Amino acid sequence: MYTVKKLVICMAIASAFPAACMAQAAPSQKSEIEALKKQVKELQAMMQKITLQNSQSSALAAETSAQVLSIVESSKQAIQAIQADKSNVVDVTEFNRIRVKTEAMDEAIEANGFRALKNIPTYVYNRNGKTSSFVFFNNNSSPFRLT
Repeated sequence: MYTVKKLVICMAIASAFPAACMAQAAPSQKSEIEALKKQVKELQAMMQKITLQNSQSSALAAETSAQVLSIVESSKQAIQAIQADKSNVVDVTEFNRIRVKTEAMDEAIEANGFRALKNIPTYVYNRNGKTSSFVFFNNNSSPFRLT
């Protein structure tokens, strides 16, 4: 209770003489406040300068990126045009070479008697004889048989 009375008395004295508390520091604080106001103005000027530079650089970056995108799109279109031209062109010599090879393979198959013959290997196990082996059965009913 005693401390509360002291606190009330101190507050009453401080509220009665507020100018006396601040009178000693006023001239030094005014100079500090002026210096701080000057620094704030300088910082605001610097921030405006930086935002102006950022807006200019972002505009320049946007313009450059637009140019890069247009170049990329034009190159993609050029590549697609070249690929379309290449896909429509058939090399005649390559086509004739492949045609001759396939005809030669067909003739060789017919000459050897293996036309339409398909052999499928099958594993057969004989339980009574306890033997096993692979057998090649003919899958279709062709007139050609291996004997």
